[in-house]
Amino acid sequence: MTARQPNRPAQKVVIDRFVVPRGSRASFVEASGTVQNILKGVPGFVEGYVYETSNENGDCLFATTVVWKDEGAFELAKELVAQKLRELGLNTAEKMRELNVQIDRGVYERTPF
Repeated sequence: MTARQPNRPAQKVVIDRFVVPRGSRASFVEASGTVQNILKGVPGFVEGYVYETSNENGDCLFATTVVWKDEGAFELAKELVAQKLRELGLNTAEKMRELNVQIDRGVYERTPF
């Protein structure tokens, strides 16, 4: 593993994995799109991607990645996104429970090698 280069802050990467029942796909995509549009507008957003496949049971499997410029941008994003979701009346945890979506989240530091 390569060490971080001096004077170059590591980017923060959030990787979420979702198992979405086939019948919940449309509602999940709609709710996720709302969140993704908010994320893109936050200062320090670098890039985001959505990946989709399915499993042998017919469930939809999604992975999303969001890269933040640094730790400060990541912390600001958590505050601003929560505030915007409250304004929109969207409780994502409640929505995911309603849709029976399983979530696994990881936060990583990203540095080039």
